[in-house]
Amino acid sequence: TPQPTLELSATLFEMRNKDEIYYGADPVSGLSVNRNYDQPTRRSGAELEMQWQATPRVHLRANVGHVVPRFVGTRADIPHVPRTTANLEARWKVDDHLQWSIAIRHVGKRFDGNDVSNQDWPRLPAYTVVDMLWRIDIGTAEWALGINNLFNRAYSTLGYSATYYPMPERNLTGRLRYRW
Repeated sequence: TPQPTLELSATLFEMRNKDEIYYGADPVSGLSVNRNYDQPTRRSGAELEMQWQATPRVHLRANVGHVVPRFVGTRADIPHVPRTTANLEARWKVDDHLQWSIAIRHVGKRFDGNDVSNQDWPRLPAYTVVDMLWRIDIGTAEWALGINNLFNRAYSTLGYSATYYPMPERNLTGRLRYRW
């Protein structure tokens, strides 16, 4: 059985891309396709992560990240890239066969997919979503039942020219896995 442990990590990073791919209108055809940004991009930031095996049956994991996603030589952020993200997950092993988990994820505001200058469209709002899962292990079979978007939060991960693409409402998932 796992013993109480605590793991902490911190990461600093900088990433540069010469031909970052994005989805946008082709100036020649007018069709929306995958293309490369004209300018190089740079992401600088930090991530912190914590994992804690609080008891043999309780495990917690959390992380938070901050990034400055810029087009090189400008003060404009790369569209659709949030500056802040955070996740929290708790798992409880109720007994040898039953496990319950809850996950909370937060994504900060980000610029519209068609807003390369960061001045043309409203930002996509930040959102926080909660998912839950019950898992039962019986011999070589695993049954799982999950509820995604537990609080039925209306949110969008993508937006182009202030047209937003909503994510699913509260929904159930089921899974049966068999190992041999």
